[in-house]
Amino acid sequence: MGVLDDIRHAAFELRQTDPQEAIRVLRRAAQQGGEAEVLARGALGEIYLDELGDLDGAEHEFRRVLQLAPGLSAAEIGLGRTRRESGDVKGAETAFLRAIEGLSRDVRGFREGGALPAGAEEVVLTLLETAVELAELRKGAVPLEEEVLSWAASQRLFDAEDDRDDWVR
Repeated sequence: MGVLDDIRHAAFELRQTDPQEAIRVLRRAAQQGGEAEVLARGALGEIYLDELGDLDGAEHEFRRVLQLAPGLSAAEIGLGRTRRESGDVKGAETAFLRAIEGLSRDVRGFREGGALPAGAEEVVLTLLETAVELAELRKGAVPLEEEVLSWAASQRLFDAEDDRDDWVR
């Protein structure tokens, strides 16, 4: 099994059955550096947040991912959720806004680029989910371009017949 396979296995399967083993696998994968470290640390942050409720551990991992891959929307979302859970509304809002800006930039690139890349529907869906999280936090409006919704509908992004899990590629 390669390092990316190890990350996938730990991030999707082991985290449910044996979170401590998932953490060991992901820590080993993170030692590889590069893309493997970014993916492994992102998965570690999610395990700390979702499975263990360790807000400090989760925040540490998401911040490290952002050092390695500045502006990575998935890490901004994780950081926003961590900040929200710890009661830091302003920090959560800031992270969610950065995620929305990055995802919106990606969607604009899709619109301008012509052919849709694999996973485009996941990016749009993540953008919408993050906007909802921010709206709930703010109890009000969020900066989401309405034309994104119109474009997504016109492209029929969500009409795919098969489900794909594009989180870890």
